[in-house]
Amino acid sequence: MEAKTPYGWAAGAAAVVLAIYIATLGPTAAFWDAAEYIAAAKVLGIAHPPGNPLFVLLAHVWGLIPLAEHYAVRINLFAAVTSALSAGLWFLIAERWMRDLVTHRGARLAAAFAGVLVGATAWTVWNQSTV
Repeated sequence: MEAKTPYGWAAGAAAVVLAIYIATLGPTAAFWDAAEYIAAAKVLGIAHPPGNPLFVLLAHVWGLIPLAEHYAVRINLFAAVTSALSAGLWFLIAERWMRDLVTHRGARLAAAFAGVLVGATAWTVWNQSTV
């Protein structure tokens, strides 16, 4: 019998990660690439190679939505939201991968959530998701 895909649990994991990211969101542009990508998104410019044109286009559209007073905060929020969505997808991947290894559904969901939380709060991921 096929196990039901836990989309609700994945959404919950993404919401928890997003709450963590919003609580620690950068209030302005940070040093190094973050400020450069914020500026590139604002003017639809080209950041340093490789330039990441998809990010620039998506961030530009996101930046037009008046979610915060400052443009830099809006783009930082874009990074937080997309990273939280990635955490939700990672939850689904981890849960599916463990189906044959961990037969108890509650333990599998808890393990997937713990993995997502650890991955989302790892220094590099957290740093790039909030600035």
